[in-house]
Amino acid sequence: MSLDEAARHLGISTASLSRMETAVSGVAADRIEVLARLYQVKIQDIFEGQLTGMPGMVDQDRMHEAVLLVLETARTMRVKPSPAKVADLVVQVYRREVERLLADPGAAVSFSPAQHDEFVRTALRP
Repeated sequence: MSLDEAARHLGISTASLSRMETAVSGVAADRIEVLARLYQVKIQDIFEGQLTGMPGMVDQDRMHEAVLLVLETARTMRVKPSPAKVADLVVQVYRREVERLLADPGAAVSFSPAQHDEFVRTALRP
């Protein structure tokens, strides 16, 4: 996520967010929770400096869940999509999930298959 996107999500200027990141200015307590949700980390990780690699693991877990959703849905529908179709659908589900989180910072951070079930079923229909 770019600095511009994060600043827009927080409702502040890019310069203000940059000052927060470089510790030139402080961060309000309510913004810390929003930042943690935005970057999909625990609040304590922000204070402990454990952000390196953390978003990558969250992304891998989310992608894993998207793959399982697509494959399990195909199995229950008794369809056999091509590998390219599966790959494209996994990417679309992943993007939808990221957009869901960005649009609603209060949303549950864990992957929600129910949010994408109908989308996947529609895409897999012959």
